[in-house]
Amino acid sequence: MSLGAFVYPATLAGARPQNRGSPITHNINQGKKDRKRHPRIAHRFGAGVGMQLMRKEADILVDVLLALKDRNITGLPIHDAVLVNGNFEAEAKDIMSRVFMEKVGLTPEVSVEHP
Repeated sequence: MSLGAFVYPATLAGARPQNRGSPITHNINQGKKDRKRHPRIAHRFGAGVGMQLMRKEADILVDVLLALKDRNITGLPIHDAVLVNGNFEAEAKDIMSRVFMEKVGLTPEVSVEHP
């Protein structure tokens, strides 16, 4: 049973757009269109770059959470963000910037949102 079956009504689980053919045929056709539309990066399609980037992002987030923990700051990961007590906003932002720089070699733009 798929996760979708738990999240969506039974009538929607496994549903797909009409007139698309099989999922495999649709994906192959879409891949051809994407390669034509994005020729400068087409050689990267199917090369595992997306998985590598997701892993890199996960490693960054884990290191951020461990650095926060080392400073007794509780951080709650939410996708590509970390929720912290407002008193630790500046320190969390600095940690995120430092870890990103160490892992990627670029200075990130770290934004802050308040509820």
